[in-house]
Amino acid sequence: MGEYGSVITGYLTGQTSEFNLGGGSHEFHLSMFSLENLPQFVFRLSSYQPLLTAVLPLAFLYFVISLRHRRLLLFVCLPFPMLNLVIWSMFYGTFPRIMAILVPYMIFAVAYAVEDVLRIFAARRKARLGRLQLFLIGLILLPGIVSSFRLVWVTAKTDTRSLVSQWINESIAAEKAILLNFQLFDLLPTVEAVNRQGSDFPGSVGNRWRWLATQEDITERRYNIYNVIYWNKLKNDPEAREAFLAEAGIRYLVVRSVVAWPGADDMVAYAQKQGKLLHVICPAYGGQIAELPSDMFVGAWQQIWKGSCIAPARM
Repeated sequence: MGEYGSVITGYLTGQTSEFNLGGGSHEFHLSMFSLENLPQFVFRLSSYQPLLTAVLPLAFLYFVISLRHRRLLLFVCLPFPMLNLVIWSMFYGTFPRIMAILVPYMIFAVAYAVEDVLRIFAARRKARLGRLQLFLIGLILLPGIVSSFRLVWVTAKTDTRSLVSQWINESIAAEKAILLNFQLFDLLPTVEAVNRQGSDFPGSVGNRWRWLATQEDITERRYNIYNVIYWNKLKNDPEAREAFLAEAGIRYLVVRSVVAWPGADDMVAYAQKQGKLLHVICPAYGGQIAELPSDMFVGAWQQIWKGSCIAPARM
């Protein structure tokens, strides 16, 4: 509801509206909503629920027509999913949690239509309805079951971030400056790195880093870690960026192919153009960069079959 309130507030005031949720924030303004975003919405929704998305238009039409005489029921069932569908289908950055609101209604509408179609088919063919239902249930569930087993097989492997941290600890001397565009929880920061980031970007240091800064008896290697927020600050000023890299003594960049925050893709391109490849973990099939879906911004069902591990990383 906070998201709807933010959109309405922005519309009434004619300004950008922002709300906080779970420690983060999202901005909404009218320029983010356009019919041009509809194809992308359909693609993302089909990646999230391919079968339901394909059947939904006919199923929804059948649901409305068959219940047209029960107006009170339609009045109760339709406004909320229709409101979500209309608003978020035009939003440029539709998120999984927003799509998830639609799924129960999609399931209900499709199941309602499929059940009636099966009854009509069974009556005309004089077939047993139960057998048809079991066959259809198996047909519907099979793609999801196969993909789920594939997902479990991939994610059961050692996390790529742990493999990256292990390689760094074995190959790079302690205290060296490293720039990352994703978090490595197994890589320990120096006290200097923690204090520096806390000073440069107040509120950006998490509890774990603050705790690590107090542990003087840790014997594992520590590194002078710079997170992607430093890159984002200077990404539009190449001269200042190069000066920062030189002054900080950063000789190592660790990147993954796709991340959710701005600037990281620029860092990947910079590393590939300016750097020397030292090591690759989890290369995708065919030499292409691929990873499991992050926030459903890519075709989730397709991506599950492209990667042999959780995500690639390059150093």
